[in-house]
Amino acid sequence: MTFTVDLTRRDFSGPLRPACTFTPERLSWTAFGGCDRAVLHALGASDDLLTLTALLRCPVMVRDLTAAPVWWGFVEKIEVQLDQVMVTVTMERLFNRVSVRYSHLSPDNRLAEETITPPADNLQSQAEYGVKETTISLDGIDDDRALSLRDTFLSQHAFPLSELSQAPDPQPPHARLFCSGWFNTLSWRTYDFPDGFYANYGPGPGVFAFGNASASNLIAQAFHVSSDGLLQYAYFRLRKVGDPTRNLVARLYANASSSPGTLLASSQPVPGGSLPPQSYAWFRFAFSTPYPLTAGSTYWIALSPSGLDPAHFFQVKVDENCNFNQDGRSAKFWNGAAWSFLPSITAPDTRPQLFFRVVCTSDTAAQLLSMSTAGGQFLNRITAPAAGRQTSPFRFSGRTCLEEALALLRLGTSNDRLLLATVTPDRDLHFFEQPDPAQADIYLDRHSHFYNNQGINLLSYHPPVGHFARLSAINTISLPWDRHRLPACFIAGAEYLPASDQIIIHAF
Repeated sequence: MTFTVDLTRRDFSGPLRPACTFTPERLSWTAFGGCDRAVLHALGASDDLLTLTALLRCPVMVRDLTAAPVWWGFVEKIEVQLDQVMVTVTMERLFNRVSVRYSHLSPDNRLAEETITPPADNLQSQAEYGVKETTISLDGIDDDRALSLRDTFLSQHAFPLSELSQAPDPQPPHARLFCSGWFNTLSWRTYDFPDGFYANYGPGPGVFAFGNASASNLIAQAFHVSSDGLLQYAYFRLRKVGDPTRNLVARLYANASSSPGTLLASSQPVPGGSLPPQSYAWFRFAFSTPYPLTAGSTYWIALSPSGLDPAHFFQVKVDENCNFNQDGRSAKFWNGAAWSFLPSITAPDTRPQLFFRVVCTSDTAAQLLSMSTAGGQFLNRITAPAAGRQTSPFRFSGRTCLEEALALLRLGTSNDRLLLATVTPDRDLHFFEQPDPAQADIYLDRHSHFYNNQGINLLSYHPPVGHFARLSAINTISLPWDRHRLPACFIAGAEYLPASDQIIIHAF
């Protein structure tokens, strides 16, 4: 099969016409992003081959004889061999946004609190190649050294550098272009979403008893939300005193004059007898109908027992060090007549907070849209149907947009199917649900040929990635004899070798 290779300027403004002949050696696709990897072989004069090293991050498209797109992406790495010398340029070590995560070394040789520098950017490189960021981690350095390290690393890596090496064996001049699909560029950016999760883990001393008197039958913690979300869970560190038989319920209140106001939602009850009698443990309170929280609003998350008993009650862990990083967000309790701040034993002038966690959730498809928008600097349009899976959108681990997106694709939908992704030749990203395995629409015959339901032979370079396939025992398509014996096989990826017209299927 003969293919043509089209190259485009980095800004997509027009075609490039290198004086070389290109031949695809390997093309691959994945159900989790579409076009994945490609290797192109180039022949030409030595000087013309060397000019190919300027093609990094240039768009590339492979077409068949009908000019139909077969594979598309960008040039990620170039190797040029001139006799016994190999010249290599790559995007792998190009970084034009750099931060340093570091910690000080104290005089007693103990590591202090971890800090991260503001990012440093090379705007010229970003305009040319796109934003590609990295964070360097190093312990035992001070602020000045961290900033110097950041700036030096950026100056050394903002643009491609060539590598020279000895070729393994002498060959006529040639080049190889290693290409990657557009979905893979999501790995260039990290994804943080610090909203949708509000918590105080301390550490700090303090405890408050409640459920033992009318003046302590309700305790609440204030928190402020930065973005819209759905309250799904609340957690508190609790233990019991005696053997209470009453239930505990978490309640959400609106804010009214810096105190709990209108009751908005209540959780499912937690049996008080399930609390431990000695050590404190985190207990989860689930809201069966997630309650919508509005960005810019302050709320109160509260604990309430179903009754009072002076001998059998509850204790909640309190942070008198006030580690919750929202200024002024303290805890209060109902004293029988009004809301009052919790008393502090170790720090009388402070207003203690509760140990707590508030978890908001959103549909994973909405999170995929957010991740892809944050990292998809070359994508034109992004669509995703509702997945029906609700998880916390909070992210603060420094993982890339691609890592986070792949994790959600494998989490799947409410139908217990995977989410798949593909990028069109126009660089539109579409997320969609894996098809029903019971509706397999692709068949493979004994000669390793793929057919669809109409019996039409599928071209080798258009493998049915993202479909379920069944083995057919006959060459013509009808209901095959083994349809009820062999389960459908999901085609998760494929590689095509043009020289032999061979297709290698990655399935599960």
